Amino acid sequence: MEDGYLKIKEFKIEEGIIHVLDVNCDYPILNENYLNLSNEEINLFLTKHMEKILKDDELDLGQFCKEPEFILGVYRFLREEFSLIEVSKDISEKFFNILVEHGGGISCDLLFLKLKTEFGNALCMIKLDYMKNYIHKIDYVDDKMKIDIIPQYITLPSVSQRVNKACIFLRDSDDNFNLFFLDKSSTSVTKERTYFKDEFLNCERIYSNFSKTKDLIYFTEKWTRKNIKDDADKAFGIRELFKEKISNGDILNINSLAIDIFKDDKSSLESFIDFTEDNGIDGEIKIDKNYVLKKYERIRLKIDKDIDLYINKDSFYDINRFEVKRNGDGSLNMIIKYIINYNEK
Repeated sequence: MEDGYLKIKEFKIEEGIIHVLDVNCDYPILNENYLNLSNEEINLFLTKHMEKILKDDELDLGQFCKEPEFILGVYRFLREEFSLIEVSKDISEKFFNILVEHGGGISCDLLFLKLKTEFGNALCMIKLDYMKNYIHKIDYVDDKMKIDIIPQYITLPSVSQRVNKACIFLRDSDDNFNLFFLDKSSTSVTKERTYFKDEFLNCERIYSNFSKTKDLIYFTEKWTRKNIKDDADKAFGIRELFKEKISNGDILNINSLAIDIFKDDKSSLESFIDFTEDNGIDGEIKIDKNYVLKKYERIRLKIDKDIDLYINKDSFYDINRFEVKRNGDGSLNMIIKYIINYNEK
């Protein structure tokens, strides 16, 4: 555990159950039976989704603004006084009402998993959004076989597809209660972005070294894209100096960082500080070194909207493999060197 931030790395799925939340119905369709975890394909499907959620950079630690109605059932479940069937049905009924009122009228399945982690027992709820797929349909018309292609709207996301909304309730070895939540949006609709965190969980994000480091990287890049559009040379200099500072420093002061990056460019300096402050980043930040190492292990470049380049960190900084040359007019030449093998895809 770093700065009070739990990072679940080990888990075992002990039980699972799924419920259907069809907003065209008056009530959720609630299951009375557990999933068959002895089925290897089902177990793998659940495990892969769980692994992706735990590794997602947008999985945040949260705290309740006001405890939701269903939370007493969660407490009882984590103390093994309540079954997974009981607690999942209770939560599904509450979530169904919120989904109908605030969720944009989109149906889904709710998956619940009982987990054993290195920290203690946990309950995970995963919202499985339906994916549009296509299947064949076989009919007989006038004694002739007719095979058509029809859309299917209730396909669950495969293990290669992302989950947008999930939450984990964890009881650790010290009997402390912890909340994690993942709240991504599949649309630009404000209502869809807020109902899970604000209406269902009624929680706020807890800022840790991990989340602050992640936010600093994200908003520095966002500021650079917004303010340095047609000067690749200047943008490259800002990005490289920022990476150097965040990779080598244990604690960064935002004002000092801005001065180091922008020096005498007072307009950019003030703009950067104002932008980061407006997004909740100010003062000193203790850098999560593990996240920085992971973030910059591979470098992805989007060049002039039509070229994508993926390079690992070692090759990017190896002058014999890759070189960036400044042309003096704001443009850059990026040179890949000494290629002995390549494939077309």
